[in-house]
Amino acid sequence: MIKFAYLEPTSYKQAVNSPEKEDWLKAMSSEIQELENQNIWSLVELLKNRTALGGRWVYKKKPTKFKAKWVAQCFNQVIGLDYLDTFSTTYRPKTYRIVFIIALILRWAFLQFDVKNAYVHTDVDKEIYVIQPTRFEKNPKNKNFIYKLNKALYGLKQSPRLWYKFLKACLLKAGFIIFPYNEGCFIHPKYSIILLCYVNDIIAVGPNPTIINKIILLKACKNIKLQALGEPTMFLGLEMDLIQGKSLKIHQTKYTISLLTRFNKESSYKYSTLCKPGVKLQKATTKATASEIQLYQQQIGGLLYLTLKTRPDINYAVN
Repeated sequence: MIKFAYLEPTSYKQAVNSPEKEDWLKAMSSEIQELENQNIWSLVELLKNRTALGGRWVYKKKPTKFKAKWVAQCFNQVIGLDYLDTFSTTYRPKTYRIVFIIALILRWAFLQFDVKNAYVHTDVDKEIYVIQPTRFEKNPKNKNFIYKLNKALYGLKQSPRLWYKFLKACLLKAGFIIFPYNEGCFIHPKYSIILLCYVNDIIAVGPNPTIINKIILLKACKNIKLQALGEPTMFLGLEMDLIQGKSLKIHQTKYTISLLTRFNKESSYKYSTLCKPGVKLQKATTKATASEIQLYQQQIGGLLYLTLKTRPDINYAVN
């Protein structure tokens, strides 16, 4: 189990200077190896009339491993030249809450699956070039050598649409139907299996775990590199504790701790009442600086995210 003693790095420089440097280097090496195994790109010399997209490393800690992804910087993409349509599935919290409640009442099994590099399962629909990943350049002295993409890469504007189109085709072929009110939710009428899909995270609930594994791993996703993770522990940034299949605790402990650390509030006192009853706010007598306003907005934004996901009890105090 990974300990979250240190914050996730936000840049390559932070990662290689982190106390967890070796773990992040292994994660980056694993990512490059996986991308090359799936033939995601070809090393070519950049044409004079084309521009290569930038890229950066993105780091994430999972409960059991360190993850690093090489992501294209899509702000350089030109509509009509590098992409045409964009699309991304969105999730209403009500959907997964209702699904979880139904599964608990019926004592169904909860299973989680992780798609290894989801986007690279699909061919890219345009001719796109990206720079070589930092630390893993094959011709570091010649910057004219870049990668031409064969598959979709994280960060491209069209990648979510291409991946969803591919995943939907696989699931529909296996007998699933799309839930009319949420495109990321699929239902198998014959086996009473419900899938919640968001990029590379898939949670399946149903009466028989053996049938779920058979349908998902051997039929629906046989052409997808999928890893079975057992009972879910995290979904959409929410931590999940399934207690003997009878109850489910959804919380954001990791996010809350990172929020406190980010704003230097780790030593703050704990209170059962977030604000004194009857308190009335008064306007400040002095004008706040631009940096103070930005800090305030960031703190309130972080707390609002908590209220929307798992902490409605702090809604009154935050608002």
